[in-house]
Amino acid sequence: MGEWRPPRCRNRPGFRETPLSDSESQTHLKIQGLDRYGRGLSTFGGQRVTIPGTLPDEVADVTLYPRNGRVWGRVLDLQAHASDRVPAACEFDNICPGCTMRHVSPRRQISIYEQTVRAALRRRLDVGPLPIEFLGHAGRDHYRTRAIARALVTKSGALRLGIVGYQDTIPLSKCAVQTHRVQALLSQLESELGSLGLRYYDSETRTGEIRHIVVDAYQNLDETGLVSERVVICLGRPLQHEWTENTFLADQQGTAVAYDILPFRRPGTFKNPVPLRHGLSVHFRVGPDVIKSTLPAWCPQSPNTVQVVQDTLLDWLSPKPNETIVEVGCGSGTNTLALARRSKMVIGLDNCRAAVSDARHNLDGATVSNASIRLGTAERGIGRIGRECPRLDKAVCHGMRVPFGPRAMAQLSSLKPKTIVMIGPSPNSLAADIRELRKYRIQRYGIVDQTPGTPLVLSMVQLHRISD
Repeated sequence: MGEWRPPRCRNRPGFRETPLSDSESQTHLKIQGLDRYGRGLSTFGGQRVTIPGTLPDEVADVTLYPRNGRVWGRVLDLQAHASDRVPAACEFDNICPGCTMRHVSPRRQISIYEQTVRAALRRRLDVGPLPIEFLGHAGRDHYRTRAIARALVTKSGALRLGIVGYQDTIPLSKCAVQTHRVQALLSQLESELGSLGLRYYDSETRTGEIRHIVVDAYQNLDETGLVSERVVICLGRPLQHEWTENTFLADQQGTAVAYDILPFRRPGTFKNPVPLRHGLSVHFRVGPDVIKSTLPAWCPQSPNTVQVVQDTLLDWLSPKPNETIVEVGCGSGTNTLALARRSKMVIGLDNCRAAVSDARHNLDGATVSNASIRLGTAERGIGRIGRECPRLDKAVCHGMRVPFGPRAMAQLSSLKPKTIVMIGPSPNSLAADIRELRKYRIQRYGIVDQTPGTPLVLSMVQLHRISD
């Protein structure tokens, strides 16, 4: 078989990429390694082949096909199985780009996470061998309480709420990691949207209506009147008719419903959601506290691990009754309440106006008075806090997928907190920020597997200030 170079092709919603003819596309390959997403890698004709659902040293019969200008393989049969393989227990395992490691044993997954963390530390920091603690994990199935489902089209032309897989679309209403309640809401919405004749929005032709659907569904709370479920229907363009509060999910009166019209360029997840029923807030429980979160404030996707993170934070930070703590990226106050109960004062900072309002509401509802929540970015807010509060004993930084940056970290270091705990989903971003904290050293590094079966892992780092 000669060398085959795939053409550049476009991954449109519902677009099925065509493999080569049977006489040319099927081959027999040995898996040589994994990429950073946990997908198997091999070579064919001098080119790299990505083969999802495989492990190193396995031998597979595959069909080769082009995707986004690269060579991919779809497994027809495995001739040799790795010892770390477990049943995926998902009908979409071989075509899903999300849970790329459902077929990998928990022990091997942790090893992959550790390799990812150590590689990030080597690239950014000059540190020796560092023990990495495994702090906890979510359940393997039905753990995810949030779904962002794209509007797609099936081969028969019907509307589908899901994600684009390898060679086909995947309905999130059948996704093994979504909770049963999320699955039910997506299934009902898919039916109701389709019955209204609504289609997926094509940004090239600017036809259709629906871009994506966002569902948050937490466990029902005993408190009367508190909404724990929310659905947002995100559109690509304005509609000619109006929706009412009972247009969707009329039989689910406890579920909040909203819609949003996203801009043509850089639409993002939300722009300016408009409530149809029950506003834009949901409520969920963390320990003894009920947390209110209003769009676009952050909501946990796997609530079972939130308590693990909070327990570790309290253990590593060890707040004392005479200490003042600054919490950068406090969000809706998920951890602020617990920190305030154990310290003299907590100063929270977040750049999301809705999250700041929710945090203040949650503090009032819990009758916690020794916490102050500020609105602002890390770069500007930390400096203002330092000028107002001469003594800060400890700090918490809730990071995202991009670093806070050198300026924010320099300001944080100038406040001289004895201990800093950094939390974030990106080891690379955390390492970049830690590099700027030159007067601090890593004491402990832990990981939380919030999304089992995926290559993503939450990192927690404890830093201690060294002598000036």
